[in-house]
Amino acid sequence: MAPNVRPRGGASTAGNTPTDRGTETPGPEPSSMTLPEKIEAARRRIAELEEQERMRIELETMEAQIRQLEGQNSSTGALRTPVAHTATHPIRRAPKTRELPTYKGKNIKEAQDFFYQAELKWREDNDITWTTDAVKVIHCASCFEGIARDIWKRREKTVGVDNTSWEDFVEFMKNSISDPENRNLDAIGRLDKAQQRPNQSVQNFVSYLDSLEDDLGTVDATQSRNNLLAKLRPDIRDEIDRRDDIPAGRERLIALAVRIENRLEKRNRNSNRHDEPTGQRMGRDDSRDRRDHRRDRGRI
Repeated sequence: MAPNVRPRGGASTAGNTPTDRGTETPGPEPSSMTLPEKIEAARRRIAELEEQERMRIELETMEAQIRQLEGQNSSTGALRTPVAHTATHPIRRAPKTRELPTYKGKNIKEAQDFFYQAELKWREDNDITWTTDAVKVIHCASCFEGIARDIWKRREKTVGVDNTSWEDFVEFMKNSISDPENRNLDAIGRLDKAQQRPNQSVQNFVSYLDSLEDDLGTVDATQSRNNLLAKLRPDIRDEIDRRDDIPAGRERLIALAVRIENRLEKRNRNSNRHDEPTGQRMGRDDSRDRRDHRRDRGRI
């Protein structure tokens, strides 16, 4: 048997430390790490903790769905007669729905868009998968990141898990950005100052007004239509005012404003083309003629 030779000075070979998992090469000691290395290590640790939290929430979502499905099966007796049940009542399969985006709770517009997308997901699912408020809340919470996730985590510690209705959940997350009274006052101020910008499309401006009126919650259809008409770009509003049949409804007013917007843009493009110096326009026309000639010659 070969003698057990110990390296001089008691140092292990190649700096490796034996462990129960084999020989590992340890990383640098924290005291010997440079500042960039410490920052990178902190980032990796944060990413690891975030992934663990995401997996924990995903597991809770799955467990809630399992409990819901088991409760349905036990109440309907579906497990006792699977063959006959399948033959007479085919099992509904949940449609493939769009994944929800990441939610960080930065502003009220992000909250409105996120929870509206969630509502569309529930409606598209048609009460097949997302059947309870608890499942809906857990699924949305799994999309939270940063401050939004921390806020909801603290909330669950206070009220408990699976104890919040969908409506209360949505309202709480919106209120965490701004309380209802301040949100209402802020929306009033912004709505009063709102004007369609020169390069802003009608549809984009309508979406902005919608978000403000959602915060107010008391804007009736007539007031909403009048707000839009008064705040459109002057050139679009002038075209509408010249008409004898200004639409009384908001949706028809939007459609008319979009048609006028398209017509004005086309008119401006033609006007800009005619205002070009003759030499530039003729040069572009000559280039187009040469391209057409080469294309036609290639077909012969």
